[in-house]
Amino acid sequence: KKKIFYSAVVSGEKVFVNTLSESQQGFPIKFKTGKRYKNQGIWAGMVNSMMEPTIYYNKALTELMFVIAANSKGGAMIEEDAVDDIQEFEEGYARTDAVVVLRSGALQNGKVQSKKQAFQPTGYEQIIGFSDATISEVVGIDRTFLGSSENRMEPASLQRQRIRQSLRFLRIMLIA
Repeated sequence: KKKIFYSAVVSGEKVFVNTLSESQQGFPIKFKTGKRYKNQGIWAGMVNSMMEPTIYYNKALTELMFVIAANSKGGAMIEEDAVDDIQEFEEGYARTDAVVVLRSGALQNGKVQSKKQAFQPTGYEQIIGFSDATISEVVGIDRTFLGSSENRMEPASLQRQRIRQSLRFLRIMLIA
């Protein structure tokens, strides 16, 4: 049975272009799955070195999201006799332009207190930033090649240079 090779431009389920490939000798680029380490009995490639920074990134991001979700979002603690109508107080307290009327002496006697502001431990942002930067650094591929450049106005010559550098590195993962 003869294999026939095609080239296609596909996005999701939609096939935009489907043509017969120029070379019927096989695919022009053949990817390796990685290098076999016989002592450990495993295959290892680029993804293996990116796993640990990704784990740290996900852990730090998950922990930061938990801290934000678990902390109080503001509000007030009041004694029952501090206001005449508690429901009216609840509706007016959240609005910044509202006037909230309290009973005389409620503020002086500490019958109305704001909840403590949310506490966010320091260092999570640095861990997230460090592990995010490390993901691409451990494999030596430029972030712009991975599509995560912050600079959208780079000259085309700089983009071509970065792509060439990345492809030189990726050459060890390809069988040409």
